Amino acid sequence: MRKTIITLGLAVLLCTLSGCDIFDGDVNPGMELSALAKPPVADLPVPYGFTLDPEHSRTFDSGIARFVDHVYTGSASTFAVSRFYKKAMVARRWNFKSEVLSLGDQDLRFEKGGETCRVRITPGTWLHPTKLKVELWTNELKKPAVKSPANRR
Repeated sequence: MRKTIITLGLAVLLCTLSGCDIFDGDVNPGMELSALAKPPVADLPVPYGFTLDPEHSRTFDSGIARFVDHVYTGSASTFAVSRFYKKAMVARRWNFKSEVLSLGDQDLRFEKGGETCRVRITPGTWLHPTKLKVELWTNELKKPAVKSPANRR
């Protein structure tokens, strides 16, 4: 009996350390993430506990077009992060368009006012954090505000 318990304990430990698929999934289905108070881009929420990787991130805003390519790392289940973005983006007036699951990654797409935002969630393991790649691009150029002659005084 004792050998069986020790063998089972070692198997669970090895499985956990190697990232075995038996333990994948939403470990805490009731876990709800909250947003950072001041995210790097105002209308793109970031879950609390996730940090920007400045070496792999860039932002461009010309006033008529925006481009955001940010990478964040943190620790939360893929499912909790997905739930967070589905709620937080809609609260910021983004329209949810699609969700694709591919090889463990979740790919969410949102649209708002001529812009598209893609959030790719790569699950973490015991040794590696969960990774977020948030990309935003402008599909339709915004017309710059032109002042009429009456407003130029």
